Amino acid sequence: MKITDVVLFRVTGKWTGSEFPPGDRQARPLDVYPELDRSARTGTSGGVRTMRAIYVEIQTDAGVSGLFGPIQEAQAFVIRKSLAPFLIGRDPLANEALLDQMIRMDRHGRSGMFMTGVSPVDCGLWDLKGKAWDLPVYRLLGGPTRERVPAYASMLGFSIDPEGAGQTALAYREKGFTAQK
Repeated sequence: MKITDVVLFRVTGKWTGSEFPPGDRQARPLDVYPELDRSARTGTSGGVRTMRAIYVEIQTDAGVSGLFGPIQEAQAFVIRKSLAPFLIGRDPLANEALLDQMIRMDRHGRSGMFMTGVSPVDCGLWDLKGKAWDLPVYRLLGGPTRERVPAYASMLGFSIDPEGAGQTALAYREKGFTAQK
């Protein structure tokens, strides 16, 4: 099996359901500077919110493909310009070797923007391998290690206003979440 293409595609649609998450958007490190805080919501009009996402699909000559997303524009750039040309013709099941080689393509290794492009490709390769071997990825990684895993509430995207964030945190605690990020 060989990789024949690395396809980036955009999915768009309209969301008319309830507002989720409550609040503005994912907080950004730049938000500490009021002049750079762009917390106003974009793409919302009359209760309809435009949704956009980019996905990466790794295709093979065997008809098996791996999918990952959504990803950011900057990740798509790294994938399109550097990683896709490198991956074409390679064995997608050699994902450990491919990960090491992709990391070594950039002199900054395991950091920076380049690495954020490597990560979704790596996840897509694991998805592809799971489909090729008809196994869930957790089995490929050694199987289950415990019967239960405690859950936490991911609070990314919730209100960045301290009072609003506090109210949301309390509401999720009342829902039974013992941990939040």
